[in-house]
Amino acid sequence: MMKYGAILLALLASVGQAGASESKLTQWASKTTAKIVSGTKDVLTGVQQGVDTGRQTGASVDGAVVITNQNYHPYVDISVESATTKTGVYELTLVFKNKTDQIVRLTNLYQARNFYLLDNKGFSTALVVGGDTGDVTILKNSATKKTYRFSTQPLSGDVVALRLYETNIALP
Repeated sequence: MMKYGAILLALLASVGQAGASESKLTQWASKTTAKIVSGTKDVLTGVQQGVDTGRQTGASVDGAVVITNQNYHPYVDISVESATTKTGVYELTLVFKNKTDQIVRLTNLYQARNFYLLDNKGFSTALVVGGDTGDVTILKNSATKKTYRFSTQPLSGDVVALRLYETNIALP
């Protein structure tokens, strides 16, 4: 601890002479921090892209076709079976119908940009934390139902659309 204090004092003594030095230190600290934050974001984005690409191109244990974006249409039809509004919550039951003879898995639904509601005033709301946010696996030539809950607090108007992977799904 004393070692770090001594280093900090030496650093402050070497740059604490004039306002210009403080300005240079501030600029250096700002640029360095920006590079670290930017690099970290780039690494995390790269990791997520790598996971998505790996899941799509690699064979899954059960042989499922893995879908991470709006290219689900050849494989799955999605419809809304029911929509209800309760205090603070908009609840949707969706039907996922597999149109193929392969298992299909929809992933990354927990990411806000992939699955959200829109109201008629342009406001959006993502899935409620703790709701059913996992992957959706649909067996060969079959269907499955899932119920999702969205907070109505961020909304200002009437719900008009469910957006999944940048595609609107009609609401009843």
